[in-house]
Amino acid sequence: MIDNVLRLVLVIPAALFTLTGVQWIVNPDGVASNFAMSVMEPAGLGSQIAHEAAYFLTMGVMIYVALFTRARHWFLAPALMLFLTAFV
Repeated sequence: MIDNVLRLVLVIPAALFTLTGVQWIVNPDGVASNFAMSVMEPAGLGSQIAHEAAYFLTMGVMIYVALFTRARHWFLAPALMLFLTAFV
Protein backbone atom coordinates (compact mmCIF):
# COMPACT_ATOMS: atom_id res chain seq x y z
CA MET A 1 0.00 0.00 0.00
CA ILE A 2 2.62 2.56 1.07
CA ASP A 3 4.79 1.48 -1.86
CA ASN A 4 2.03 2.33 -4.33
CA VAL A 5 1.39 5.70 -2.69
CA LEU A 6 5.09 6.57 -2.84
CA ARG A 7 5.25 5.55 -6.48
CA LEU A 8 2.23 7.71 -7.25
CA VAL A 9 3.80 10.68 -5.48
CA LEU A 10 7.05 10.24 -7.43
CA VAL A 11 5.24 10.14 -10.77
CA ILE A 12 4.32 13.81 -10.28
CA PRO A 13 7.88 15.24 -10.32
CA ALA A 14 8.84 12.81 -13.09
CA ALA A 15 5.97 14.09 -15.22
CA LEU A 16 6.79 17.73 -14.42
CA PHE A 17 10.49 17.32 -15.25
CA THR A 18 9.67 15.52 -18.49
CA LEU A 19 7.07 18.11 -19.47
CA THR A 20 9.49 20.94 -18.75
CA GLY A 21 12.15 19.26 -20.90
CA VAL A 22 9.72 18.90 -23.79
CA GLN A 23 8.69 22.54 -23.37
CA TRP A 24 12.34 23.60 -23.73
CA ILE A 25 12.34 21.91 -27.12
CA VAL A 26 8.89 23.08 -28.28
CA ASN A 27 8.56 26.56 -26.72
CA PRO A 28 11.84 27.82 -25.26
CA ASP A 29 10.63 31.41 -24.87
CA GLY A 30 7.63 30.39 -22.79
CA VAL A 31 9.47 28.06 -20.43
CA ALA A 32 12.44 30.41 -20.03
CA SER A 33 10.15 33.09 -18.67
CA ASN A 34 8.91 30.60 -16.05
CA PHE A 35 12.47 30.44 -14.71
CA ALA A 36 13.05 34.21 -14.98
CA MET A 37 15.54 33.55 -17.77
CA SER A 38 15.89 35.10 -21.16
CA VAL A 39 16.52 33.06 -24.27
CA MET A 40 20.01 33.70 -25.60
CA GLU A 41 20.82 35.29 -28.90
CA PRO A 42 21.01 32.98 -31.93
CA ALA A 43 24.67 32.15 -31.25
CA GLY A 44 23.92 30.42 -27.94
CA LEU A 45 20.28 29.52 -28.43
CA GLY A 46 20.80 25.94 -29.58
CA SER A 47 23.17 25.20 -26.75
CA GLN A 48 20.85 26.71 -24.14
CA ILE A 49 17.86 24.73 -25.40
CA ALA A 50 19.87 21.50 -25.59
CA HIS A 51 21.34 21.84 -22.10
CA GLU A 52 18.09 22.76 -20.39
CA ALA A 53 16.04 20.14 -22.24
CA ALA A 54 18.60 17.43 -21.53
CA TYR A 55 18.72 18.38 -17.83
CA PHE A 56 14.99 18.07 -17.30
CA LEU A 57 14.40 15.11 -19.61
CA THR A 58 17.22 13.15 -17.99
CA MET A 59 15.81 13.69 -14.51
CA GLY A 60 12.30 12.75 -15.59
CA VAL A 61 13.37 9.64 -17.47
CA MET A 62 15.61 8.43 -14.62
CA ILE A 63 12.76 8.77 -12.13
CA TYR A 64 10.47 6.84 -14.48
CA VAL A 65 13.10 4.10 -14.87
CA ALA A 66 13.47 3.89 -11.09
CA LEU A 67 9.72 3.60 -10.65
CA PHE A 68 9.18 0.96 -13.30
CA THR A 69 12.24 -1.19 -12.53
CA ARG A 70 11.95 -0.70 -8.76
CA ALA A 71 15.73 -0.22 -8.68
CA ARG A 72 16.46 2.51 -6.15
CA HIS A 73 19.89 3.37 -7.52
CA TRP A 74 18.18 5.14 -10.45
CA PHE A 75 17.02 7.81 -7.98
CA LEU A 76 20.59 8.78 -7.08
CA ALA A 77 21.46 10.71 -10.24
CA PRO A 78 18.32 12.92 -10.26
CA ALA A 79 18.73 13.52 -6.52
CA LEU A 80 22.35 14.53 -7.00
CA MET A 81 21.44 16.79 -9.93
CA LEU A 82 18.78 18.56 -7.87
CA PHE A 83 21.10 18.88 -4.86
CA LEU A 84 23.88 20.42 -6.96
CA THR A 85 21.47 22.75 -8.70
CA ALA A 86 20.14 23.99 -5.39
CA PHE A 87 23.39 24.38 -3.49
CA VAL A 88 26.15 25.12 -6.01
